[in-house]
Amino acid sequence: MTNCFANDCEKEATDTDTGLCAAHAREAYQRERMDKITREDAMPALEALCKLSGWSGDGEQAFADAFHRQHRTHQQSIMRMFVRLIMDMSQRAETHGMPNVSDLRNEASYKLAKLLEPTLRRYPLPYL
Repeated sequence: MTNCFANDCEKEATDTDTGLCAAHAREAYQRERMDKITREDAMPALEALCKLSGWSGDGEQAFADAFHRQHRTHQQSIMRMFVRLIMDMSQRAETHGMPNVSDLRNEASYKLAKLLEPTLRRYPLPYL
């Protein structure tokens, strides 16, 4: 029996290509797949997710529920992206003026971003 090559893992290595246990081999495969996804690939997926949420908000809750089942590092990375988006919206509203970046469909989001920015600046999310 050979142990998994992952740090401090004492499970048996079952993947002969990588020398990892099944769980670590699956994680490595998922990371490899994610590395191949480009920013251009991610945006349509995010748009589809938004369309799924619809007017009822059920999709928004489903996203929130799925988020909490993700690895904690991924949760932090997702939150960091959301914070970056909020900060960017606030800065664009400030730099370009609200009429140039928003209309009635997204005005509330830009206003909320401007309100949240000071708090988000005070509490940056660390990279761990």
